[in-house]
Amino acid sequence: MLIKSFRTKKMLILTGVMLTAVLFVMVGETVQEMQLAEWIPTTKIDVDISAWLGVWFSVFPTIETLALQAFAMVFVIGSYLYLQFVRIWKPRMLENLN
Repeated sequence: MLIKSFRTKKMLILTGVMLTAVLFVMVGETVQEMQLAEWIPTTKIDVDISAWLGVWFSVFPTIETLALQAFAMVFVIGSYLYLQFVRIWKPRMLENLN
C-alpha cells in the first residue's frame, strides 16, 4: 500500500499514536479491575503517583499495572520499529550495498 498524500500519512500516524494512548489506558484499567476482583495479585510499590494520573490515564502504583502497561508500549513500539526496519531501512541498506 502506497500512501500518496503526505496529509494522509500524517493522519494515519496521529491515529496510531492515539490508539496507542487508548491501549495504555485500557491495559491499566483492565489490570486494576482484575486486581479489584482478586483475579490477579496486587503488589503495591512505594511510589507517590498523583490521583489524577489514576483517573485520567489509569496509572496505579502496583507492579502488575505498570509492568503490563510497559509491556504493551514496548510491544506496540517494537512492532512499529520492526516493520519500519523490514519495509524501509533494510531495503535501503541492501540497495546501498549493491
